[in-house]
Parts: sequence; structure tokens; C-alpha cells
Amino acid sequence: MSILSRLLGRSKSTEARADSIFRIPTVPPPLGRPISPPPSCKNLNGLNDAERKQAVETYHKAMRNHFREIAAFNRERCVGLDIPTYKWVAIPNTQPCDVAKRNDGKTFSYLVPPPDGHPREGKCNSADWCRCIAKPIIKGFT
Repeated sequence: MSILSRLLGRSKSTEARADSIFRIPTVPPPLGRPISPPPSCKNLNGLNDAERKQAVETYHKAMRNHFREIAAFNRERCVGLDIPTYKWVAIPNTQPCDVAKRNDGKTFSYLVPPPDGHPREGKCNSADWCRCIAKPIIKGFT
């Protein structure tokens, strides 16, 4: 029991009950979910142009897959928490893709994917990887 709890006259049972009331339900992470992004291609020195290009493409592909898995996990978690809709938010970077420009600010359902797919899971045509996010819309919050 914390000092603040003792000063306020709370007992351990009251604290435990308050913790259980205000605990946010979560969905357990799927097995094999990547914890950290793939290692970057830091040492490109000494590579010829073709090898450098191949290393960068491999890294971009790994990052796309990494973010696709995280986006799918977040989508499943929101559906599990009964959050049915999201707002598409395009993150401004050097060159946002056509899909990001078209869908930015629109509201979509997690259960019915838009024609181009959900953010980071669909048909992004950016040069490296998708930086768009799905901002969940929770009823009662603005």
C-alpha cells in the first residue's frame, strides 16, 4: 500500500477494486509479433550501386512488412475493444502517395476495408513505406 493511500485512508481491498474497475481491456499480442523494427542497412560503404540499391530495397520491404503486422494487430485490437471506425491520417513526409492524399481525413470502418486497403496494410505506392495511421474514433471522445 502506498503512502498516499494510507494518508487518504484507503485499504488494500479498496485499491484492488478501483484498479479492476479502471483497467482498460486489452487484446493479447499475437505470437511472433515483431518487437522491434528490422535492423537498418547502416553500413552501405564499400558497396557498389547495385548492391546498395538491393540493400535499401530489402530494408524497405522489411519495414513495410513490420508496419503491416503492427497495423493489423492494432486493427484487431480496436475491433476487439468494440471500436468500429477510424479516421485516416496521412503523415506529411517528403512525398505522400496518391492513396494518402485521397483518403486523408476520411472515416472508414475496421470491418469493411476501403478500396485501397487499411492504412499501412493496403496499396501504398510511396517510395519507401507507408506512414499513414488509422486514428480510432471512440464514441464520447473528440
